[in-house]
Amino acid sequence: DNQMPDKKTIEKARADKRKGKAPSTQAGEFVKAEIDKIRQGKHGARSPKQAIAIGLSEARRAGVDLPPPWDPIALSVDRARKVVWVLARGAELPAMDDAREGQLALLTFHINTQPAGETIDAEDEGSELFLPLSASARSFVPSLARIDDLLFVGMGGDGVGLISLIDADRPVFLDNQNEFFVDGARRTLSVTSVSSNDQHLYVAVEGRTLDLDVQRPDLPVLASISGQF
Repeated sequence: DNQMPDKKTIEKARADKRKGKAPSTQAGEFVKAEIDKIRQGKHGARSPKQAIAIGLSEARRAGVDLPPPWDPIALSVDRARKVVWVLARGAELPAMDDAREGQLALLTFHINTQPAGETIDAEDEGSELFLPLSASARSFVPSLARIDDLLFVGMGGDGVGLISLIDADRPVFLDNQNEFFVDGARRTLSVTSVSSNDQHLYVAVEGRTLDLDVQRPDLPVLASISGQF
């Protein structure tokens, strides 16, 4: 819905601002309006939580200076395509279904190039891609690395996640791999972090760094180096 928020709600928020009230109080006018719509049966929101998220989004569109509703964990920038991919915790995102709260979310944003520099338009979100995480992997801090049209996600005990970026606005989760052929045997390893350099993907696992061959779908190990980057 690209319509601007209700004019009466905007005026209430502006009055709050003139009185010196906090941005959260100004945004509260929009949240109240959305909750009222639910009570009156005029709203398509599935839950009060979603209505709150819509209210906060409308507050930002109306110019209320609210901080981001979530903290980015990691990001990857493609300046040629003017796209930024950001990892966030699903539980922090507004209007999140309970089933997805334990997942990672890959958010796509566009870069605005202006004379003063580059900015990311937080309202110009292209897509949300949710990555499944096992319970044991949720305590890890994920990382990102990109090589051409592939994005790699360090996912702790779930290994390395592979995401296709052929369509920059619509990333596609391909698979994740946590088994690697090391020391003459195939082993399940927990990935601490990922990094890339040219066509090399480096994966930190259990006191060593693996150099993986990204030209093959099974990501075979080209070299195993003692120590982590």
